[in-house]
Amino acid sequence: MNVSFRKSKPKRYCSLPSRYGRAVSVCGGPGGRCVRPSGTSRTRTPVVMCPPRASCPPSGLLRSFSRSDSQQCSGVLLSDEKGAMQDLNDRLAGYLGKVRYLEGANRELECKIKDGIESLMYQIEEASVENSQLVLAIDNARLTAEDFRKKWEIEVSLREELETDIQDLRNLANEYCECHNTVACEVNVIQDEIYYLKQSHREIEGLRCEYANSTLNVDIDHSPNVDLSSIINDIRTQYETMIGNTHYEVECLMNNKATKNEANNMRYEFQSLEVEAESLHTNCTLEENLRETEERLNLELSNLAEIISSLEAEYTDVRANIERQIREYESLLNVKMQLEMEIGTYQKLIEGEDCRTISNIEKANTQVPSVDCDIIPNEEEDEL
Repeated sequence: MNVSFRKSKPKRYCSLPSRYGRAVSVCGGPGGRCVRPSGTSRTRTPVVMCPPRASCPPSGLLRSFSRSDSQQCSGVLLSDEKGAMQDLNDRLAGYLGKVRYLEGANRELECKIKDGIESLMYQIEEASVENSQLVLAIDNARLTAEDFRKKWEIEVSLREELETDIQDLRNLANEYCECHNTVACEVNVIQDEIYYLKQSHREIEGLRCEYANSTLNVDIDHSPNVDLSSIINDIRTQYETMIGNTHYEVECLMNNKATKNEANNMRYEFQSLEVEAESLHTNCTLEENLRETEERLNLELSNLAEIISSLEAEYTDVRANIERQIREYESLLNVKMQLEMEIGTYQKLIEGEDCRTISNIEKANTQVPSVDCDIIPNEEEDEL
């Protein structure tokens, strides 16, 4: 319900503050019609048309508007303003509740984000420490493998040199053995010849003695003549056959000794070859172990590289999520600050408008003692 003041002369309308903290100017024509606020908001604020002081009617015309009617109009204005203030206070309480809820949700989200970041950073630190330890172990293993390879190469070169020296010494030993065997065979042959010659010499001496005795017997007994040349030839043939048999036996013995020596040499060579084969087998085993160790280390390195790449991807995702949440938090913080600024300005405007409304009502009560007032319905105001 809007209140307007009507009189016979053209009227001048005063302005009152609006409900939302903005002054609304009111204009109107003669007869109290065409009354509308000049602001953009169509509110239900009561409009008071105040006549100028110079054109006030006589006191007899103003007696109908008593002091009680003025107080009633002031009560209507105050009640309407109180309702608007209550509505605004309710809305302000709702905004503050939303702000508190958003602050609480923001704190919870910030705590969750911090916990997630701390756990992820702890995992990343553990992974980096483990990675550094594995890299250090791999480097140590690589250095150890390189040391073993260098030692193996040195040992191989030394083994080759020793093999060449051993082969040379073996050849010299074989030559010395052959020379010794030949010399021993010659010595044995010579000793055998000396023995057989001594034996033949003894036999010849015995035959000579027998021959001398036989000649004496012939001279004494007058026995018939004996052919000594045939006997000597027979003896020579017998001894020659005996010497040939002896030479054959000596050659067989020498051949057997040479065969035994050759068998011993072959046995020694076989044993040395077995030792060399065992050393080569050991070297092959070491090479195989080294190759397996390198393959295992390469596999571990590839697995560690995959783990590091996955952790880096997770870290980038977490960092992107954190940045996104930080941006959301900043946007919410900006909205909160804007709301707080708007609420502060709104409170200032409300306080200023309250003071101005009370002062305007007091001025209206003091300046207008009695005026005839009519009530303009809301439908007419809406149409205007």
